[in-house]
Amino acid sequence: MKISLSSSIALVAALIGTVQAGLFPTSPAPKQVLIPGSKVPITWQSDTTTPAIPKTGNIDVYFMTGSDQAQTKLQTIGSVPVTATTLDWTVPQVDPAGLIYFLMFQSGTAEWWTTRFIVALPDGTYPPPPTVTYASGKNPGGAGKIVNATTPAATPAPDAGTAGAAPAGNAPAGNSSTPVTGASSNSAAGAAKPGTTATPTKTGAAVMSSRPDGIVAAGLALALSVGLMLAA
Repeated sequence: MKISLSSSIALVAALIGTVQAGLFPTSPAPKQVLIPGSKVPITWQSDTTTPAIPKTGNIDVYFMTGSDQAQTKLQTIGSVPVTATTLDWTVPQVDPAGLIYFLMFQSGTAEWWTTRFIVALPDGTYPPPPTVTYASGKNPGGAGKIVNATTPAATPAPDAGTAGAAPAGNAPAGNSSTPVTGASSNSAAGAAKPGTTATPTKTGAAVMSSRPDGIVAAGLALALSVGLMLAA
């Protein structure tokens, strides 16, 4: 029995659609300076690492401070469907200003982090960031707090598949003294907390691609090979 090339491609595409993807924060970027009262986009994209984003439910986003091992939630920014990739946030006023703040994304038992960014004083000034490089998961960070509790919380932006949704943007640049998402982007039990590598580090083994389109390209190539063999 011969199977057509188009049928083979459709089969592989269906299998690709069942692959679960992890979460990779893209904004705020490492050492990005945020001014209290300004509205900034929080963005993320899927990648090929674990833990995977659940197929259903919500992603909760939190404004955080503290060390890698002793993190403190300062604000619940919002909760969006797992299909979303962006959320608007009005930056609160904090004390002290500095490179001691980050975000945590949570869905079920899965958690991911941005790298640390700077929340400045209202006039845009802030203390110089530390220059020391810490081992992954060992960054002492700092203890901050919100001093303007009346600052509005974020409102969910449109889902990724909705017209007008903001693009996820580019992956954050490196930062030698910031949290790693998941702590570059992802963390399951035992994985790194917001840490310290030169670029956001993914936990686990090497992956085919940091973007899901790498899987799609490989799958289509496999489908083409299988279809040609079966059609022969």
